[in-house]
Amino acid sequence: MRVIGSVAVIVAAGLLAVACALGPTPTGVTEATASPENLANGPNPPPGEALRVDLITLSEDGRTVTIQFVGGKDYDPDDPCSNHYFGWARDVDGVLQVKVVDDTPPFPPLPEGFACDAVGYGRTISLELDRPFLGDRAQGLAGPIHLLRPPAGLVELPLPNGWTLQNSAQDVGAPPLQWSRRWTLDGTDGTGDAGQVVLQQRFGGPSSTTGGDEVREVRVNGSEARLFHQPESGELVLVWMSDGDGLALVANEADFPVDQLIKLAEGVTRP
Repeated sequence: MRVIGSVAVIVAAGLLAVACALGPTPTGVTEATASPENLANGPNPPPGEALRVDLITLSEDGRTVTIQFVGGKDYDPDDPCSNHYFGWARDVDGVLQVKVVDDTPPFPPLPEGFACDAVGYGRTISLELDRPFLGDRAQGLAGPIHLLRPPAGLVELPLPNGWTLQNSAQDVGAPPLQWSRRWTLDGTDGTGDAGQVVLQQRFGGPSSTTGGDEVREVRVNGSEARLFHQPESGELVLVWMSDGDGLALVANEADFPVDQLIKLAEGVTRP
């Protein structure tokens, strides 16, 4: 399957949170600490150019938003090639608006010809909100909309007994507004060629998922669809449109031969 495109906090009123990104923990996650000099006290985003964010996620209780982005290496006041960041988040008409700003303090003049390596580092900021966010969408002020939890309109896949849902989340590195779910067959770990099914749903646009080099046109509920086949692994990828959303169903012919896979796709329903 190929996808073409991918710790303290300060809390203020009105679902407002601001924090700074400091050095990563041993797991590579950058923790957040308060930055009093950069707190925004009102409903508007703090000043400064917004950085593009790659992923926004929300805790199950809706109280903590985590922002992932690419930036400079962890801030060190003695290192002119390091960067300091802070983040802001607020509910605006049911969408969680998010902003990340580089507020690295100015460094004294450097020797002529000095330059920093052009290397991007994964950075993470976690913000605690003063009340749970109940919506399902967030938007970086310099990026696309992100899905935070299973959105309204998520289709249902009629898998037979024995299949268990393992993952349900926005696709990382995929086009905006794409949600993915993965099931595994009971008794398997789903890490081999067979024993797993993936359904991707891209809201408001066609799927960009492809598969093996063998491609043919088929029909799902009378509509045009494309079926990709990888003979070596047995992987099948079925791609079609449903009520304006692009769907991609990924399975293995050992579990679902072509006719059964198409029948499974035709059983997809909306809540």
